[in-house]
Amino acid sequence: MRNAFTILLTSRGVPMILAGDEFANTQFGNNNAYCQDNEISWLNWDQLQENKDLTSYVKTLLAFRSAHPVLRCPNYDSAGNGTGYPELSFHGTTPWQHSMDEPSLTFAYMYAEDGAKYDTGRDAFLYIAVNAHWEEHSFELPIIPEGMSWKVVVRSDAAGDGRTAAAETVSGRLTLGPRSTAVLIGARNL
Repeated sequence: MRNAFTILLTSRGVPMILAGDEFANTQFGNNNAYCQDNEISWLNWDQLQENKDLTSYVKTLLAFRSAHPVLRCPNYDSAGNGTGYPELSFHGTTPWQHSMDEPSLTFAYMYAEDGAKYDTGRDAFLYIAVNAHWEEHSFELPIIPEGMSWKVVVRSDAAGDGRTAAAETVSGRLTLGPRSTAVLIGARNL
């Protein structure tokens, strides 16, 4: 099963999900099932009802991706854009502290979506935190402009159905459980 990080990540503008991922389809470990005409490559549509919470999670992620054109942009402004922040920045568990030269099981990245550039009507900050470690980790959130607040869009370790969170407001820190991700949005009047 893919997580928020994979679905929001793109390859040349195309989401990296496969048919059936939205309802936990499996190919039974076969990553090259194109020539199989049997249950290895067939989609079991009964799983759609069984995994409707996962389908809802994927719909939320796809709608979020669709609503934020910065996630589909092929090139990013490295200097500050209209928000005053770099369009794409990388972080560790401490904001602005991430080394691309060292492997890490915890990292985050933030998009600064300029409302004027992307014609969205308002600036927004999109923060994706990834905890690939088998232990819980806490992420210090980047400071965003006054009047804006961080809200959780989805998190893969949330209580309830285990995948979504009801617009929980977060200030200062975000704690992620083992092997989980979270997507946050920072904007005014959410």
